[in-house]
Amino acid sequence: MAYSIQHRAFHLFPCLPAELRLQIWRKTLPDLDGVTLHGYKKGCWDLRDPLSGESEGESGALGRADKILDFRHERLDDVYIDMPIVFVNREARGTALSWARAQGIKMDFNTDKGCHVFVLPFNPWQDALFINSHKLEEFCFEPTDRLAGLQLRGQSAYSNPEVTQVALPHTALTSEMAVFYDLIHWFPRLQVIYIIVDIEIGPTLPKFSSTEERARHKERMKHQRWKTSQTQGHSYVWDNQDRKFVRHIGTPIGFRSMYREIEDYLAVGIAKAFAKRDVERFEIRPVLMVL
Repeated sequence: MAYSIQHRAFHLFPCLPAELRLQIWRKTLPDLDGVTLHGYKKGCWDLRDPLSGESEGESGALGRADKILDFRHERLDDVYIDMPIVFVNREARGTALSWARAQGIKMDFNTDKGCHVFVLPFNPWQDALFINSHKLEEFCFEPTDRLAGLQLRGQSAYSNPEVTQVALPHTALTSEMAVFYDLIHWFPRLQVIYIIVDIEIGPTLPKFSSTEERARHKERMKHQRWKTSQTQGHSYVWDNQDRKFVRHIGTPIGFRSMYREIEDYLAVGIAKAFAKRDVERFEIRPVLMVL
C-alpha cells in the first residue's frame, strides 16, 4: 500500500497535555551550542574623546590618553537564526519568542527579503570575531590608520575592546608574526584564538553540482550561523605560573605541519610577549567550523 503524506500527520497533537506540547516545541528550537563566528568588517574602529569622568582618577594609560579607540562590535553583521515554528500557531510562536528573548535574539525586518528575520548580535564574551584570510591585512592596518593623525599631533590613545575570542583560518599561520602581535596588542582582553582547520560538512548541508547553484547557496549562507564544532583538537594553554605554553592533548584534527607552525609561533614570539605581561588566561585551539 502506498504511503501518503497524510499518514504522517499527527492530528491528535492539540489533544496532548500543554506541558508535553511545550516540551515538543522547545525541542524544535535551534541548538546554540558552540561558539558563534561573526565576520570582521572594516568600519568598527572608532576614535572618540573620553567621556566625562571616564579617565578621572586613572593613573595608567587611560588617565594619560587624549583619545579613546573603541572597537564597536555592535557594528558587526548579525547572524540569522532559523525558527520556522513561529509560523505554526500562536502557542509555538509564544514558545519561540520567549526562548529568543532569553537568548538575546532579536527580530528585525529585512528589506532585501521583505520579511522579518531573527538575528543574533555579537556577544564579546561568548562569540568569536572571525578574520578571514583576505581581510587579515585590512584588520592589521585599520586601527593604525585611525591613529595616524594623533601621532602627528603628539597625542595618545587608549584602547581596551571587550572582544575575548578571535578565530583565524589555518592559512594565517603562514602570514607574518605581526598578525598575532596585532591581535594581542589591539585586544588585550583576548583569551582564545581559534584556528579554523576545515569546514565540517553536516548532513543537512545540501550539495550542488552547478557553479550557479553553489554561488546562490554561498550568498544565502553569508549571514547564517557558523560556529565552532564540538570536536576539539590539541590546544596550547598559557601557564601563567611557569610562564610558558602547555600542550593539551585532544582529538587529532588538521595536519602535523600546522601544529609545528603553531609551536613555532609560540616559541618565537607570543611566549616572549606574554613573559612581560600578567596573562591569566590565553589559549590557541584548532577547531572545525560547522554550519
